[in-house]
Amino acid sequence: DIEIVRLARTPTLILLPTERGRLAIAPADDAELLDALTRAARARQRLDELALPAAPAVAPPPEPVVPPEVEGPHILTGIERALLEERLGQERRAEAEAAAIAEASAAEAAAAVPEEQLESAEVAEVAEAPPVASRRRAARPSWFRLPRVAVRRPRPSAVLVLFPLIGAGSAWGAGLLAGGMPAAGTDLARLTSLALVLSGPATSVGAILARAWWPRMVGVVVAGGLAASVFIGRALVGG
Repeated sequence: DIEIVRLARTPTLILLPTERGRLAIAPADDAELLDALTRAARARQRLDELALPAAPAVAPPPEPVVPPEVEGPHILTGIERALLEERLGQERRAEAEAAAIAEASAAEAAAAVPEEQLESAEVAEVAEAPPVASRRRAARPSWFRLPRVAVRRPRPSAVLVLFPLIGAGSAWGAGLLAGGMPAAGTDLARLTSLALVLSGPATSVGAILARAWWPRMVGVVVAGGLAASVFIGRALVGG
């Protein structure tokens, strides 16, 4: 049998095992209920410790609690969760105290050694093992140390910007001399003019931008414009 106590309308209940049976509580505040159960569990534990006979001065460390193997997952109740957290906190505090005692003993042992021996040991270590970098610097002669000079990459010449214009003009002139220019007003004439503009003035503008932000790309841009001008001139002369 389960006795239900509703303190609020909640979709879940907290099931507690008691001496008189199981008790299901629908709390108004889960945190407040868990706090009260934790305090009650601690008080019960103190009463049980007082009822037991006096323990020896040095108690053995508590054995790790191995949960029994069950077929399904075990859901911890509020009291079990509080006891587990308290046990883990005690283990952490015991480990911290042991570490502090070990550090204090190490500090006392280091303080017991005379300072003169420590200084002599440090000097001996430094004299036996000098740094590798300092030995290399000492092995190099004075004339071997070259001054550091900041080298800047030369920017491409501004004359390269004019090459696409010269190439496009040469293709246009070759087309006029050979009589291969299409008739004005036709679609072929408009396409030819567009190709000459892209290979000449547009490529020069691209070379100017590349020289300002990407100097290494100036040669690629100029070479592309010149190649396009060569193909256009070949088509005009051959047409």
